[in-house]
Amino acid sequence: MLGLSFITILVSGLGACYERDIKKVIAFSTLSQLGVIIFALSLGLEELAFFHLLRHALFKSLLFLCASLYIHGGVDQQDTRGIGQQLNSMPIISCYILAANLALAGFPFISGFYSKDLIIEVVEFAGMGVGFYYLMMFAILRTGVYSIRLIYYQYLGELGTKSGLVRGEEAALSFVPIGLLYLGALIGGSALRWAYIPPLYRGLRV
Repeated sequence: MLGLSFITILVSGLGACYERDIKKVIAFSTLSQLGVIIFALSLGLEELAFFHLLRHALFKSLLFLCASLYIHGGVDQQDTRGIGQQLNSMPIISCYILAANLALAGFPFISGFYSKDLIIEVVEFAGMGVGFYYLMMFAILRTGVYSIRLIYYQYLGELGTKSGLVRGEEAALSFVPIGLLYLGALIGGSALRWAYIPPLYRGLRV
């Protein structure tokens, strides 16, 4: 399980770094996070794997929904090279995608930071060797690479085929549930951290 999880993280992370289709990038990132979950399970950290699964569900669902609104709302394409500079026409969706990407990258004190930090700490203190630790760090840092790449294309990439606008009833039906997921991406990790602390981490703190 440990070897398969490493292969999954490395291959899916590499695919996400070079893929152009925004939905495929998100799908590859999901596969990479599943590899992280299997990695935690292979170390016998069932509680930590479940904690990572809960936290990951918060912002990944937000990212998928916002990407679909980007495509359906106006840009008419899934190529990351043509979704840029939509901040003026779709400011709310753009902010939501930014928060989801930062959470995916493990930005400090956003949802994704809490479980990834715990996994890195466990690997560091488990005495598994320096080479193993740096290999795991390299695999996890790939998440930050393709997350920053998505942010770059979103704000600095080429302008899409047309400005994206989500109007009327579609906006009302979309923004309310996605807004709840947005709050989850920002503070969900901290809330889950207080409500659900894996027993292993309690032992490490002592």
